[in-house]
Amino acid sequence: MSGAARAGSQLIIVSAPTPGYTVTSKDWSHVYRRIREACGIGDAGYVVHEAAEWQPYRERWSFFPRKTSTEPFHERTDGREKGNNLLIEADADFDHIEVRPVGDRIPERGPSSIRLITGHPNEFLYMKSVKIGGRTESWIGAADLAGNLLAEEEKLGDFK
Repeated sequence: MSGAARAGSQLIIVSAPTPGYTVTSKDWSHVYRRIREACGIGDAGYVVHEAAEWQPYRERWSFFPRKTSTEPFHERTDGREKGNNLLIEADADFDHIEVRPVGDRIPERGPSSIRLITGHPNEFLYMKSVKIGGRTESWIGAADLAGNLLAEEEKLGDFK
């Protein structure tokens, strides 16, 4: 799933593949607004999503946003200060959204991938990335959906 935003209008479009190998686009402005509200981020701030997973057996979404900010986007501080550690879980209709921290927030690192572990439906692996100027790093960690770390984040290398 990928997202696109049109600045100023709050139109948030997500694209999702279908079982027939086509792509559909949907307006998720209301979903994005609910997620921002659940994270305590007002209209001036933003949430950048790269890591999302639908759990069909639980009929729940898991989001692990790369960046969060209560302030408007500013390129100079975005990569260095807005890394996120908030895990977001929501039901299929986004009527019930829970937000919980996973480990300590490291301002320059933000989640870029989340994958539930087969056979362990409440546990997941995640990747975090650092991309500041010419510096690029990848980190891996493991946690459960309650926000408990199962393995400390470990640096994989200087790549994304």
